[in-house]
Amino acid sequence: MKTVFDKLPLSVPEGKSVTVSLPEPFRTIDCLFLLVHNSLGQVLTLTLTKEGAAPLTQSFKLTAFPAILVFPSQKGQEQQDYNSVTITSFQELDGSLTFRSKNPAHIINAYRPDL
Repeated sequence: MKTVFDKLPLSVPEGKSVTVSLPEPFRTIDCLFLLVHNSLGQVLTLTLTKEGAAPLTQSFKLTAFPAILVFPSQKGQEQQDYNSVTITSFQELDGSLTFRSKNPAHIINAYRPDL
């Protein structure tokens, strides 16, 4: 595992979106976000983007503290290198975001929503 950024402060106003540029590409096959938050039970929408590629959007219900956010596996998406994430919250969200890459498959699969 490699921590790309650790505890990046995150504040999303109610009904708004915040976009974060990623210093290293996010790949759905081995990357995850760890979110320390104040919003148990809330649903967040995360959208990964890359110029010239279709965005990948997933909604996550925050059922744990902290929350580990892993995108589902989608054929053809595993090799995409996304370079930004947009976080949309319908309630005010404050916390911090950690981005981890190069996670072993068993770690990713343990949190993957489609398994």
